[in-house]
Amino acid sequence: MLIEVLGASGGIGRGQGTTALRAGNVLIDAGSGLGELTLEEMRQIRHVFLTHAHLDHTVYLPFLIDSLFDHLVANQGCLEVMALPEVIGTLQRHMFNRKVWPDFSVLPSRRYPVMRFVPLAPWQRVDIGGAGGLGITPFPVSHRVPALGYRVASADLPPFVFSGDTTLDAELVVAFQRLGEIDTLMLECAFPDRHASLAKQSGHMTPALVRQLLGQLAHPPERLWISHLKPAYRGEIEAELIPVLHDYQWTCL
Repeated sequence: MLIEVLGASGGIGRGQGTTALRAGNVLIDAGSGLGELTLEEMRQIRHVFLTHAHLDHTVYLPFLIDSLFDHLVANQGCLEVMALPEVIGTLQRHMFNRKVWPDFSVLPSRRYPVMRFVPLAPWQRVDIGGAGGLGITPFPVSHRVPALGYRVASADLPPFVFSGDTTLDAELVVAFQRLGEIDTLMLECAFPDRHASLAKQSGHMTPALVRQLLGQLAHPPERLWISHLKPAYRGEIEAELIPVLHDYQWTCL
């Protein structure tokens, strides 16, 4: 099984979608990159795991459910939206509140809705597809709002870890150590080093923080995918990452 990156940008622009990843019938985040899927590909999605509630990670979720409505009703299907309880509460109050968007958790009826919220807890693994399927483990990260990262693995998918949005602190290092060996790490780096203060205030990484994190890991990843680069700083961030990541197989998404 492959991880398909539909969007990984820290902003918008031609060819730059915000965060959305796909693995089989699982979606991780629902940013504008989700718009890269065809309707038929969207119909395969059954589970959406959200890292946090910020719009660049959730903005296409309402459109996804709207696009799938007839298909889900006809097949008595239900899209599971899985997130921290705090994230679910935010979406219920501010997105699916019948003012900004319909509440699909009660449509077409409360008994047979097309969307169901499923609360997650850090470190409680979720198995999708039974034996041989995906094992998805949420873990805590350090952002400005309640947020998770995810470890994804299966029999044919070596451990893939997605940091979501985070900055560096002691708790993040502890979480990464607990994850054990990592084949591919998709790690955010939103700001250049000159904006270190802003990065910390907003809960994001810089190249210097990436270097500090990697230097503290007992099991560094085999590969690094750097994500969430803000388009205005992309060239600057990439230049600062070159000396930091010279010992790694890495790419900026």
